[in-house]
Amino acid sequence: ESRRLARMIETFLSVEKLSAGEMELKREPVRASEVVRTCLDRAQPLADRKQIGLELAPLEEATLLGDRELLEYAVYNILTNAIKYSPSGTRVTVGARRHAAGFLLSVRDQGIGMDRKELESIFRRFYRTRKAIASGEAGSGIGLSIVEQIVTHHGGRIEVESAPGRGSCFTLVLPAPEGAGGTV
Repeated sequence: ESRRLARMIETFLSVEKLSAGEMELKREPVRASEVVRTCLDRAQPLADRKQIGLELAPLEEATLLGDRELLEYAVYNILTNAIKYSPSGTRVTVGARRHAAGFLLSVRDQGIGMDRKELESIFRRFYRTRKAIASGEAGSGIGLSIVEQIVTHHGGRIEVESAPGRGSCFTLVLPAPEGAGGTV
């Protein structure tokens, strides 16, 4: 838990430096499949403890230009949120595909879901939904704010579909250079 908190603080400070123009975003080639698989491997113990299945939907390959560590933070945060707020015996599905809008990486859960009003606030720092607080799961309400900033700094956006009791789907829409792909 201490290491997780230290990494979150370090990531938060890096994102703040990016936002303030005190640091430049790394623009290195990053294979999307490697980011996804690294995050799935890290999240598997949490999923096992909660008896939640992790599924990898067909994963189209793409090479993203950016900071691998920050991209991993974003995907891992979305993935662990999906696990934390899903009941035992459900599944979380991760998929990725190319689209005219860029590269779409999605995490879909069968969790508690959110209503429209909650969706309007989830990227605000320190905001947690009522159901998230009531779930008893630990959280600071800062993770999604950091994720949104990371995605924005990479020239992308984040989309969310959710409904109470029906789960959520978070999709990171990231630019990917043409021709850097293939199916994995």
